[in-house]
Amino acid sequence: MAVQFLKYREKEYPIKLGNYSLRRFQKEHGVELANIKDDESLYEPLLFFALKQGARYEKKPLDLEEADMIDMLDDCMMDFVKSIPEFFVDSIPEELQEEFKKELAKLQEAGGKEKEVKQTGTKSKRKQ
Repeated sequence: MAVQFLKYREKEYPIKLGNYSLRRFQKEHGVELANIKDDESLYEPLLFFALKQGARYEKKPLDLEEADMIDMLDDCMMDFVKSIPEFFVDSIPEELQEEFKKELAKLQEAGGKEKEVKQTGTKSKRKQ
């Protein structure tokens, strides 16, 4: 997949996980992408490198800094996490892609339901 977009503060930001972003992430943090779930704080630099590569790909300036990533993840963590596997569909052997896409759809559906619950909970707290 070439590029995806995350909405943050009413703006669409391109993200791309490719050689640039993955090599920079692994070089600076010494962690393979498969092990990121062991430390959620690693999503911040991964998102930053994905945004930098997305901006380069789209030939647009990036108006965010690495320090902004924690706030951006507050707003779109689930969307970012769900997008990660989609970048790798093409690297999966063709005979396994259909099964991978089905599993990915299940995860995204589950994430969407979680997001709805979270948003509903937030709205309820504001009414009180």
